Amino acid sequence: MVFLLFDIETCPAGDTPSINDEVIGFGFRECGKDGKCYDNYIVTVSDYECNSISDCEGKILNTFLGKVDEYLRRAKEDVEKTNEKARGSGYSVLVIGWNIRSFDLPVLANRLYRQGLMKNIDEALELIGIKPHLIYLDLYDFIKSIIFPRTKINLEEVVNAASRCLKEGVVASHNEGEESKKSMLKMCRKIKGEFRGRLSDNDRNELGKYIKDRLTHDLNQLSILYKVLVSKINIKKCLMSELISIMKK
Repeated sequence: MVFLLFDIETCPAGDTPSINDEVIGFGFRECGKDGKCYDNYIVTVSDYECNSISDCEGKILNTFLGKVDEYLRRAKEDVEKTNEKARGSGYSVLVIGWNIRSFDLPVLANRLYRQGLMKNIDEALELIGIKPHLIYLDLYDFIKSIIFPRTKINLEEVVNAASRCLKEGVVASHNEGEESKKSMLKMCRKIKGEFRGRLSDNDRNELGKYIKDRLTHDLNQLSILYKVLVSKINIKKCLMSELISIMKK
């Protein structure tokens, strides 16, 4: 099995993201069963020669589809190397993210369809729902279900609680992630408003930097949660204890 941490960034015209916002970047980080994670694979608008948000999005989504197929092929090859009788069965890619069921995956399905990369919306939904060997784990839903089913949980608080469970102290910097997010959103509003979606080379490179910073920040946080998941720590007991202590402060 291949384990992947995953996140996307979109370009809203206002302060509130929606399912119709264009995808302007995505990131994967592969991890092992031992909890160790490796280099990022990050794609943003600055990786392409494109003169509009829409044009960039089409190229980004094409790359996304190709990368998913690459991970699936490798997962299949890994299984067949260890078990020649497998014949392509019994392999899977587990994609792990935060709130991906409510945001990332519906946005991807919609934008893949809008960009004409899927024949219809059903085909797009298949990618995020029932594509063979592709499994998704939403850490927001998972952690919420075992800790506070009726309460909203904050990613930074959960990550810091997980860090304490791992005895690594507080490592999540909320301000660092928020600064790159604010800069990215401000630039998106300017591009989609004042420039009507058009991108100059300078704008594309500057926006790409903010997207990369934001994706790197989010993947770093997901890495900590993943490490707790595969550890021998009692997740429910430890996270509940740490989160309650944080909320009391």
